[in-house]
Amino acid sequence: MQIRDTVMEKSLIPLCVAALVSACSSYAPSACESHAAPKLGESRAILPAGLRPGAGVIVSVGVLPSARPAAYSAGGGACAPDPNLYRLLLNMDNGATQTVDVDNPTFFPNERVEVTGDGRVVHVSTYKLGAKS
Repeated sequence: MQIRDTVMEKSLIPLCVAALVSACSSYAPSACESHAAPKLGESRAILPAGLRPGAGVIVSVGVLPSARPAAYSAGGGACAPDPNLYRLLLNMDNGATQTVDVDNPTFFPNERVEVTGDGRVVHVSTYKLGAKS
């Protein structure tokens, strides 16, 4: 019984040290990861001309494979951004329908968004809808 307890104690020491080291370590994204990551709350329209500002609901999201303009894809290598664009079909609150191409893959059908006058498409959360000033 003593031999087994000694073996058990010896095997627990490295495990405890490993847990302590991993708990004390930190993670900071590299320049590559932080540069290539999309902003989760919004996206800029690739061609904002002709967009009508207002709120609406995403009806569908289509992928435009390798459609990102060359100016957006500069850099390449391991930090190359997503080469795709995403076409959002929107039913606006005023009854109009419009499409907008964005470079951010974080939009989903049935999600409320707002198209701003400066060409951004912004996620609208239920928290923002119910917030009181």
